Amino acid sequence: MNLTKIKQYSINELLVIVIYKFFYKISLFVEKLNNTIAKEKYLNRNSWNISNSTIPAFSEFYSRCNHVNKHRIICEANEILDGKITVFGVKVNFDYNKDWLKDPIGSKFWHRNTFFAKAKTKQKGLSDVKYVLEVNKFNHLVRVALAYYYTHENKYIEYIEKSIQGYIRCVPYERSVVNRIIMDLGFRSINLIQISLLCWQSDVFKNKALPEILSLLHSFERQMQKFSSPRWFKTGNGVNHNTGEMTSLIITQLWLSLFGTKNYKKHLNKEFFYLHDVLYRTIAPSGAYLEQSANYARVVLEFLIIFDIFLNELYQKDLKTKFYFSKQYKERLLKYLQDLSNEGNLPNFGDNDNARVLWAFISDLNNYSYLGINPNTNADYNNSRGVINKYLDGSQWIFKSNDDNKIWMYTRVGKFAFLKEGVGAHVHNDILALLLSIKGKEVFIDRGTSFYNSDYNYIINDRKTAAHNTISIEGRELADILPVGYRNYPISEIIDDPNYIFSGIVKYNDIIHNRMIKHNNESICITDKIQSTTGHKNGQLNYLLAENLSPLKISDNQIQLFDKKDKIFLNISFKGVSSVNIVETNYYPNYAESKKTKSIQCSFSIKNEKALTTQIEIL
Repeated sequence: MNLTKIKQYSINELLVIVIYKFFYKISLFVEKLNNTIAKEKYLNRNSWNISNSTIPAFSEFYSRCNHVNKHRIICEANEILDGKITVFGVKVNFDYNKDWLKDPIGSKFWHRNTFFAKAKTKQKGLSDVKYVLEVNKFNHLVRVALAYYYTHENKYIEYIEKSIQGYIRCVPYERSVVNRIIMDLGFRSINLIQISLLCWQSDVFKNKALPEILSLLHSFERQMQKFSSPRWFKTGNGVNHNTGEMTSLIITQLWLSLFGTKNYKKHLNKEFFYLHDVLYRTIAPSGAYLEQSANYARVVLEFLIIFDIFLNELYQKDLKTKFYFSKQYKERLLKYLQDLSNEGNLPNFGDNDNARVLWAFISDLNNYSYLGINPNTNADYNNSRGVINKYLDGSQWIFKSNDDNKIWMYTRVGKFAFLKEGVGAHVHNDILALLLSIKGKEVFIDRGTSFYNSDYNYIINDRKTAAHNTISIEGRELADILPVGYRNYPISEIIDDPNYIFSGIVKYNDIIHNRMIKHNNESICITDKIQSTTGHKNGQLNYLLAENLSPLKISDNQIQLFDKKDKIFLNISFKGVSSVNIVETNYYPNYAESKKTKSIQCSFSIKNEKALTTQIEIL
């Protein structure tokens, strides 16, 4: 047990952890024994009733598929058939006969026969494990299935059939790192079901590929049901993994019920309870997602969208459990993401692994209309300057201006995270960090997320206070960054002050930081007041610039920003700083996708207290 986490638990909670961990270890031991001796009995190879099976209309599913850019999908599918797939923005060679456990960035293979619970997520000579996990989600096969749905060409069915056969040969049941994370089984299961729906009109598919897919789903369902996180981990608040696991498990059980005699009803009430519990804990009454990540809020919404589609088709008449509240949570989350969006785009705060559930509905990864986010939705402006959304139960603040400058601002303020100290969360040390867009153009952006598993230094660099658009003081952190989670949370709150559209404060270590923002026609003024209780210190004010902006330093305290047409866009001046520098750096718009940009870094010193001003003039 990691001793850095013990401080969050009471004696009773520790007792629960010990008891469940003991029985979990026993279950794993028995499972490994069964897996070694008699794994074939769990694969259920030839007992599916396919010829006489019918499926409901799934009209919403097919309607959403029909709104995807068909030409783009067919081009992508043909490239896949030629042996090229894209993983986190990198195009790699892929052989469906042998490459399922190959590191797509290198040439080495992940261990094949390691029992899933013992599989290591880091191996010397191999890149971040998420690359091979992404390949094994079958995302690319959904794109191929879409191409068949649009064209009815059998070459796509043949590729899917041979890919499934290659996967079965390469990845043993409950073995290797790609079976370690239960939610990844959920992604894989949902994708296999989407593939089945898209290829349903093909008799070749139903005769050859579908029986293999159903056998895989049967084995995935067994592992998800037996080792799901909510079943064994009872003291955490629940995270997106719990949502993903429960929605995927229920969908898989309902789908398998169409083809076999097994009745899953005895499991469903408990699984609905687990699902409701995690949604209650992670989606605030306002709709704010409490893991403090726009990406993970989107992932959870995608799980709930596909969940609703399947429940409407397969479970509506049988719904007796009082624990099903997916629609209200889905609606809350959608409204929150709509408010959060800027011209239809979502900001990149918090962790971002770029996972997707709804591959059958997506044309462009940067277009979120498939979620129901409408860039043309008019805000209900609540003052003359714009609309302010205070998601205070989610520690977030959003501003959209009511003028042609289309100013969009976002920051986090309030409780550092809604999960207990030490529990894994997707939050960063970014309280009071400002994200800014003007006239539909990003200005101040978030660094994003590089890698989760390659090195602890990557986690530090992505999450640290100095990596965000705020004040950093001599390496002091808002909260201590653990390999998984945080401890020593700061104190933070929003302050009601009629002189500012925003005022918030954070207290950590020996630092008090108050950030205030004014918006007046063609200008934005950001005032930072910092207090130190332990004497002289050096600090830095950071702003990470959008890639398409070119900064030019025109004086010791003034910078002009030019857009990609070399037109002067903004004039930014600083007061209270000793130097202003423009530094080249990297950012990650998507997981592991590194791009070059520039950062404004302003140095200053503080003895007891200091006031800094950032004045932004819109030109």
